[in-house]
Amino acid sequence: MLAAGQAKLRESDPVEVIQADARELPLPDQSVDAIICGFGLRNVPELPKAIAECARVLRPGGRLVVLDFFQPQTWISRLLQSTYNRFIMPGLGGLITGYGDAYRYLASSIDAFESRDQFQALLETHGMEADSCNMFPPVASMIWGDR
Repeated sequence: MLAAGQAKLRESDPVEVIQADARELPLPDQSVDAIICGFGLRNVPELPKAIAECARVLRPGGRLVVLDFFQPQTWISRLLQSTYNRFIMPGLGGLITGYGDAYRYLASSIDAFESRDQFQALLETHGMEADSCNMFPPVASMIWGDR
């Protein structure tokens, strides 16, 4: 994915592509304008440590943007998402792709992840002003934190 993204950059683009552990970023303090992560932080162990690293490397005025599947917050949305994730997604996804285990992992990783409110509170704990919105359809959310 990094190679595909890098191939789309022009030499004049002020972007440096790096691969690193989110819990130990090889970047100086306050050296980054923005961090974008789509469907990735849910898979990082020690999430608070990764968020602390993002806060450390972001410049004042910088922004962290996270797009992911967060735990639903109301009992009805938890019931609907849990039913879909446990029964429909692995069966249908497995039938179409042949990788049912990947869809079962996806369901369990969502269950183990934070809710939007918990994630926003984590960002605020690390000095970011957090906000969020649902995407359409409302199965994923975007959360951003500003330094």
